[in-house]
Amino acid sequence: MFFMFDKIFNTTHLSIVYLDNQFNFIRVNKTYANACGYEPEFFPGKNHFALFPHKENEEIFRRVIETGKSFSIYAKPFEFPNHPEWGTTYWDWTLQPVKDKDGNVEGLVFILVDVTHSKKIELEFKKLNESLEEKVKDRTLELKKAKEAAEQANIAKSAFLSNMSHELRTPLNIILGYTQLMQRDVITSEQHKKYLDTISHSGRHLLALINDVLEISKIEANKTKIQVTTFDLYRLAKNMELMFQAKTKQKKLQFVLDIHSNVSRFISSDESKLRHILINLLSNAVKFTEEGGIVLRVQMKKGKFPDLCLVFVVEDSGVGIETEEIEKILQPFVQSAKTLKNIEGTGLGLAISKKYVELMGGTLSVSSQVGKGSKFHVEIKCKAGKKEEYQEKAEDRKVIGISQNSNIPKILVVDDADDSRFLLVNLLETVGFEVREAGNGLEVIDIWTSWNPHLIFMDMRMPILDGLEATRRIKETEHGKDTVIIAFSASAFEEDKAHFLKIGCDGFLSKPIIEAEVFEVIAKHLGIEYRYKEVKDVSLPIQELNPEDFTGISKDSLNALRDVLMSLSSDEISSFIKQFESGHKQLYQKLTELSQRFQYTVILDVLSKT
Repeated sequence: MFFMFDKIFNTTHLSIVYLDNQFNFIRVNKTYANACGYEPEFFPGKNHFALFPHKENEEIFRRVIETGKSFSIYAKPFEFPNHPEWGTTYWDWTLQPVKDKDGNVEGLVFILVDVTHSKKIELEFKKLNESLEEKVKDRTLELKKAKEAAEQANIAKSAFLSNMSHELRTPLNIILGYTQLMQRDVITSEQHKKYLDTISHSGRHLLALINDVLEISKIEANKTKIQVTTFDLYRLAKNMELMFQAKTKQKKLQFVLDIHSNVSRFISSDESKLRHILINLLSNAVKFTEEGGIVLRVQMKKGKFPDLCLVFVVEDSGVGIETEEIEKILQPFVQSAKTLKNIEGTGLGLAISKKYVELMGGTLSVSSQVGKGSKFHVEIKCKAGKKEEYQEKAEDRKVIGISQNSNIPKILVVDDADDSRFLLVNLLETVGFEVREAGNGLEVIDIWTSWNPHLIFMDMRMPILDGLEATRRIKETEHGKDTVIIAFSASAFEEDKAHFLKIGCDGFLSKPIIEAEVFEVIAKHLGIEYRYKEVKDVSLPIQELNPEDFTGISKDSLNALRDVLMSLSSDEISSFIKQFESGHKQLYQKLTELSQRFQYTVILDVLSKT
């Protein structure tokens, strides 16, 4: 029994020491002796604290003797005097009092475990954690500085964009404004009016592009919202045709607008975003097509009630897109290798279009074959609109005068730019308003005091006294509260608009001026009614073509008509249809109306049933 105990005592990894109550060694095992650098026989009779003086430990040992209670401590650091090269070691140790039969402490059992290895690992982890914490603090500080720098950059970016907005919009204001004035000129030839229509459509597209660039941060921040209205889909499609007609004719391309007969005229969706999508897709199609043509197809599918699915397909016979580039071109600021050869484009158009399509609950897909062309397929959710829900836009009706039921109001136009001021003054005078003008804020105050205008178009950026201060001075008076002030600025930022309204402005118009918006804001605030120029209805299709309409037409003529339609030559098609004018008047009218809208597929479908 004593043999087994002695064997365990000397082979255990624990260091075991037996001391009397004066701290003299009675016995130690080999593990402890080896740790201390001695043989076990060295220790008996020697005093522990004579060999290893340590005042703090001695106090602990005395407390155990006095109280008779055991004591434990973990990872206690210790350095061996005889082995300084070992450095600091760490021990878990326990003091257990040994009592006689009367309960008096006659000795101590001192048990130690060398935990130096695990302690050093722990310390390494601690250092690592401290290092990581320090790095986190440094990184947090870096991020904080980066955030502050980004905020400063955003402020600088906003200031830059605000300034660029002003610089871009001011000349665009002149271009669009004078275009609108020339469109009102009764002596302008029909051909020149078509040119002006093209300039107007393209100018508005340029304005939309400027707005997109200025508001791109909204898309990145997912702040773009859908604005649903009921609009005329036929008119939108026709406007697309008018906008790209000049470009396609210049490149000798065919432009085919194909609206399926099942498409409702009035639709409830976001017209502005839909227009943007179509313009982007058609612009790319025209840009990368040198021969052949472009087709815009509009179809409708049934979705889950009450939703419908509107389908747009833009197909071209252009250069095509490599398969590996198709996904890339839908990402912001990415252009295909073909695009890079062209100086136009920011690489934003398709990315914005894709985002808009997704916001409208739809999908945009692309298929293409290099050298043969591309097809962009768009499906969006919408609802069928009702005609009574449709509010004809002011831009769809041209104001030619003030109704006899309305009094003629006095309007003050304020702008430091002579061209911009002259433009708006002439537009208002053409319709019949009583107008005066001012070039700075001090002139505004003088004219307002003496003339008492009903409404002021107030430019916000002016020398001497700006529009903000002039508005504040007018609105702080009792009489000035009744004067309608419309902020007039080249800024397109919503925060600027909100600021103008906060200081007392009653409304906001951004440059360049759109005459329809000018008349609309006047009517809204002054209750004015207008007289309008009659506008032809653009309903599509106007007449339905039936197989019976071809009764009496020879088989050779039908085949010839089919061939000429397949050629997509508008001149040859018009010339061929002309032969039906005398003997088949109704057929001639239907074919003419359909061909003028490039609805060749409608005619071909009916021919296939004849």
